Amino acid sequence: MKFMAGSVPYNIAILYYTQTGQLKMLAEKVSEGFSGDCRVDFIEIIPVKQFPFPWNTIEFFDAMPECVLEEGSEIRLSGYEEGKHYDLVILAYQPWFLHPSLPITGFLQSKWADKLLKDVKVITLTGARNMWLNALEKIKRDLHKFGSEHVGNIAFVDSSPNLISTLTVIRWAFKGRKEASGLLPEAGVQVAEINRGPLFGKLIASALQEGKWQTLQQELVKAGAVKLKPGLILLEETAIGQFKMWARKIKAKGERGSPARRPLVRLFKNILIVGIFILSPIKFVVSKIQAMLNRKRLVAAAKYFQSVNYEENKFS
Repeated sequence: MKFMAGSVPYNIAILYYTQTGQLKMLAEKVSEGFSGDCRVDFIEIIPVKQFPFPWNTIEFFDAMPECVLEEGSEIRLSGYEEGKHYDLVILAYQPWFLHPSLPITGFLQSKWADKLLKDVKVITLTGARNMWLNALEKIKRDLHKFGSEHVGNIAFVDSSPNLISTLTVIRWAFKGRKEASGLLPEAGVQVAEINRGPLFGKLIASALQEGKWQTLQQELVKAGAVKLKPGLILLEETAIGQFKMWARKIKAKGERGSPARRPLVRLFKNILIVGIFILSPIKFVVSKIQAMLNRKRLVAAAKYFQSVNYEENKFS
């Protein structure tokens, strides 16, 4: 990237972990909107022990307990330059089981997190199917711990109906097929949403150059960077409690990969599938009713989740 004559370059680090390449592509799309005086380093978070892709179902669901209990995997960084100062860090992450993925949690628990995030302005960027609120709250908590200034958040989500997005992500995760097939569309974030990336980048670059961070998140939301269905707040609140219960039960049987815990992992998988494909229509109707009954609370909650404010134990 070329610099404008006479300008002082701004250093931006984009930290990311990706299995499929989608999250890096989303971050790259945002960076397309940066001006010529922004210098970007992509720093990849790499698990020391790689996770499979495509997954097999047991390995995938066996990762749930450690993910929910926030036991991060050991990681290393690629592209990191020791001691380099950054004016802005963009932390690109993905939720696994309503929590930050194991490599992202591993990074946040590593020595590098303190070096890269302490007392630095941070923008979070997620690529998700639809539920990302609790994962962001966990990251907000850690940013608060590091003394980071959380100045912006961008949420790229799959806008397909819940059951459709579930089927496409299953096809992608377990068969490695992202492209459309049969009656199902392409998996992942839609192209129209991805193409908003450069606009978000321009808003970020403007805030960086002018030092006007206070209004950045409002501008990002106005530009469509955080779209939130209030009903998903209720579904996520319910699911988190269930995930924690199952995580503790399975973890009590052994560590990840232990044969002793596989029967419980299979049971959790089957119950989750039944919940998604059989009970989802009922939950959808119930959530609509609950949303109407809890409208005032959900409006306030949605406003909070569209901001970069942080309140402890929002989901507990």
